[in-house]
Amino acid sequence: MGKLGNHMKLLCKGDGIDLITLLFFSCGEDTEEINIDDKIDVVGGIGINVWNGNEEIQFLVKEWRVST
Repeated sequence: MGKLGNHMKLLCKGDGIDLITLLFFSCGEDTEEINIDDKIDVVGGIGINVWNGNEEIQFLVKEWRVST
């Protein structure tokens, strides 16, 4: 995602959460380590994306790791 392809958007399911959009900005190649059905831990904050009259809650990821 993005002009340089250095951002990523994931639609994820979490504990107690049906679906939420995770946004990784300036993430580079390290996100190539994430595979379908992986469990990951994330740190960041909640934001609201407003586009074309629609509002969507999203989580802006600052740091992440594969869950152990």
